Amino acid sequence: MRSSFRILGVAAALALALPVCAQTAVGSSTVPCKVQPVPPKPHPYTVELKTTTVQTLLDGTTITRETNETRALDSQGRTLFSNNSMVMFEGMTAITNANVNDPVEGTQANWDSRTKKARVIKLPPKDQRYGCWATESGTFRMSYGRPRPAGAPPLSAVNGVQGPAQLAPQPGVTASLFARSSGKPEDLGTESIMGIEAHGTRNTIVTPVGQIGNDRPITRTTEVWMAPGFNFPFRMISDDPQMGKRTTEIVRLDLSEPSPETFQPPEGYQVTTEEMHEVPCAQQ
Repeated sequence: MRSSFRILGVAAALALALPVCAQTAVGSSTVPCKVQPVPPKPHPYTVELKTTTVQTLLDGTTITRETNETRALDSQGRTLFSNNSMVMFEGMTAITNANVNDPVEGTQANWDSRTKKARVIKLPPKDQRYGCWATESGTFRMSYGRPRPAGAPPLSAVNGVQGPAQLAPQPGVTASLFARSSGKPEDLGTESIMGIEAHGTRNTIVTPVGQIGNDRPITRTTEVWMAPGFNFPFRMISDDPQMGKRTTEIVRLDLSEPSPETFQPPEGYQVTTEEMHEVPCAQQ
């Protein structure tokens, strides 16, 4: 009898775990609807990546340049992307640029080490993110795509603000217009990188003879290694005869929760805060 109560108790617990939704009858029994999996929260991390570009000239001279970037994500969805500019000549100082998206505060921020100035943009409330919005200065503009709902209040008093038109995607080099993929990406299998299993693929692009005045085919390859749950490459290698070989690799990976200061402008920076207002969408 005691075992029967245990079985009934387990069954009751499972029944409570089922979602509240319609059930389909099959014969004399009912089949509960499928449980929709809840997407896991993003795993927090801080990662430093180094990109090395090596260009080989016709006489065999090589030019090597390095850039570094830092990315961070916390359990609340805040993200940081920070990179430094490439130093082209001796004596130049690299400039660090950072961008932060904070869904908790509903803000976007950016700053750079040259001016030591930071700008924080207060995004519109989530339930008002439709149509087009811009800061009063017009230097930052966003289009949320969704049409303005019927019966919504009129545009704000600054509806005359016309921010700069969104830039159209810039076309790539001419060669890319004539390049042909070799077909399905090559599966490179899995490899442990920084103690995490990453999966690699290689894409090959070929520009046929004569397409850009070339007397031989030009072959470009891009190799990317990604790991589930992470939105950055664990390794990326791009080999282009025209641009050189570009390798991105991890130099540090920390899977602990980033500190709140990670998503704040550095101490001593001048911070300007701007709010956004709904504006007419630019005519295309």
